[in-house]
Amino acid sequence: MQIPVFTPSRAPKGKGPEQQVPPKRVRRHRSQPVTKRTGGYFDSSDEEAPKELTLADLTVMVRELRLENRRFKDQLAKQKLEVEELYDDLRTFRRGLSSRLKRLYTAIGQEDLY
Repeated sequence: MQIPVFTPSRAPKGKGPEQQVPPKRVRRHRSQPVTKRTGGYFDSSDEEAPKELTLADLTVMVRELRLENRRFKDQLAKQKLEVEELYDDLRTFRRGLSSRLKRLYTAIGQEDLY
């Protein structure tokens, strides 16, 4: 006696739960089309169009930016030193305050509060 194998092709036709469920739809969202400006780049006519930069202009800009970058690096180094000094001062202050509080608690006999 053979046992019937259940495969989709040999599935009984009729009211099965698989046949009543509609296939899932894949919803694809489309992005909105990009709106392009028509006409010129500027809204008013009194504004001028930007001039095209030459190679000489760009090299001057690069030199200026490099100089500015060096200045910023120097400022950053100085400010890092200042911040480090402030951290040291804060640590010293906290240590001093902590030791004073400990002396106070031992003087009044409340070491367990410290």
